[in-house]
Amino acid sequence: MDTISPNQTPEHKARDQIDQQLVQAGWVVQDNRAIDFGAARGIAVREYQTDVGPADYVLFVDKRIVAKIEALFSELDKGIEALKTAREQLKVYRQAVLKHAFEGKLTAQWREENKDAAHGRANVAGGQEPGATKLESPEQLLARIQQEREARYQQHLEEWKSAVKAWEESGKEGKKPAKPLKPKVLPSFSDAEVEQLEVLSNGWKWIRVADIAAVGTGVTPLKSNTSFYVDGDIPWVTSGALNDSFVREPWAM
Repeated sequence: MDTISPNQTPEHKARDQIDQQLVQAGWVVQDNRAIDFGAARGIAVREYQTDVGPADYVLFVDKRIVAKIEALFSELDKGIEALKTAREQLKVYRQAVLKHAFEGKLTAQWREENKDAAHGRANVAGGQEPGATKLESPEQLLARIQQEREARYQQHLEEWKSAVKAWEESGKEGKKPAKPLKPKVLPSFSDAEVEQLEVLSNGWKWIRVADIAAVGTGVTPLKSNTSFYVDGDIPWVTSGALNDSFVREPWAM
């Protein structure tokens, strides 16, 4: 991200304010002479040349233009309003990506390229039907995830037993190590429950969050510090985000 240096003229001061607003909103601000789309998903480029002329700011998400901001520096409030509109457009874009993910559109080409005609269901004589792929079925994938979770739990359990033994040998000094929680095995959705959900594309299956992830509570990270919520390497959602039928945002403020 470019370093935002203090400017002197009213126009430059206004631009600095818009830069700061963009940064606070999660955008990476760049100059049009040094564009790096790999820096982040959301890039705001200053004075970008478009088909209809230069724009004061052009917002990109995954290298695609999602909004243009014509910052009338004599009317800074309008520029800020345009920024807010762009943020709303970004939310719509995220929801559209999620919708395409549920419909299987994001992986359609990959799934097509990974068809295994030679060893799949094309071998009708071998008891297989045409059209099989090397991909796991939802049931197979879920079973594999549950097996891996159980194996991880058993590993943590053995580590806990060793830690308890060491704690006892040291005269039980300090707090006793906490026993790891066993992953819950929940019942599958009933037919009546599935009927209340949206119809999924072929190859998808409705499951519960607890089937593939650990659900827990604790102290909520400071909401004022976006580094706790953005660009981390551990996928998670807040409990508030689970209040709706679908998780459309990773956290609910």
